[in-house]
Amino acid sequence: MDPVVIIPSYNPSTQLLALVNEIKKQGQFPIIVIDDGSIIEAMPIFETLSLMEGIKVFHHAMNMGKGVALKTAMSKCLEFYPDTIGCITVDADGQHAPEDVIRVANQMANTSQKLILGCRNFNLAHVPFKSKWGNLMTSKVFKLTTGVDCSDTQTGLRGIPVFMMKDLIAVEGERFEYEMNMLLDVVHRGYALQEVEIQTLYFDKNKSSHFNLVWDSLKIYYHIFRYSFAAASSAMIDFTIFAILSMLGGFSVFSSTIISRLVSGIYNFSMNKKFVFKSKGSTRQEGIKYFTLFLFQMLASASMVHLISSIIQHALMIKIIVDSFLFVFSYQIQKHFIFNHKLEGVRK
Repeated sequence: MDPVVIIPSYNPSTQLLALVNEIKKQGQFPIIVIDDGSIIEAMPIFETLSLMEGIKVFHHAMNMGKGVALKTAMSKCLEFYPDTIGCITVDADGQHAPEDVIRVANQMANTSQKLILGCRNFNLAHVPFKSKWGNLMTSKVFKLTTGVDCSDTQTGLRGIPVFMMKDLIAVEGERFEYEMNMLLDVVHRGYALQEVEIQTLYFDKNKSSHFNLVWDSLKIYYHIFRYSFAAASSAMIDFTIFAILSMLGGFSVFSSTIISRLVSGIYNFSMNKKFVFKSKGSTRQEGIKYFTLFLFQMLASASMVHLISSIIQHALMIKIIVDSFLFVFSYQIQKHFIFNHKLEGVRK
């Protein structure tokens, strides 16, 4: 079955009607529209849509945010169209051309295991400042955090395979931060992103957007940086205990490293499981894998710091350098092999 087009909408203009009509001309896609607590003046638009063939309209009694609207739409999609190959999310403000929706749909038909992203070109002269720089910063942080390139982290045009949808409904986030959390969740589970170039359309300097540059950006970055906070705080605990034991005397570099790493390791495991990766896997199984890695990393750190510091008498600086390399190694192992649980969706 063709993908289902889902459109979250808050206080739409008649552009929404034009968008839906054009999408219907391009293909016979089922369409789900979510009224996210719009004002009473917008009701005639939703009433018109509800009378059109192939369109289902659902209402939120109050504005709950784009993230919640997308989750509602995906839930309804799974309920009413269980045999679909997935859904395509489209913004209601007309910034996604119907022909680009078709491009995403075609890519979904050819690539069933990837999240498809309709990506814009932010280097064009007409792109508003807040959109250009907001996406640039978010893309750089996303790359730094995950190691994955994504040229348009904020695109609302996405093709989501059906087997991902059930789990993505459970991803946290109520407003614009949900779309970033979706990317992070998909990458964390080991699935790839597939970019499809689309037109870069902005109208009236994007004044119709409900994105708040400061508040929504802070929420987006919060959910990105939590992936780094646990590691940084663990490193601080490790370094502090190591420094204290070194200054107290009576502890060798090797034993100080072992003790500090043991304390920070217990803390780091708890943070990574509950706060970073939010894993619901077996604590026992994950604990065994984590502390196997932990033991290797601890011994490697202690041995390398001990060996190098016997040649160069700067143990603290050497420890920082050694552990920086081991951090990168450890993070990738945890992300891909310890706390990584593939999506168990609704494959049909």
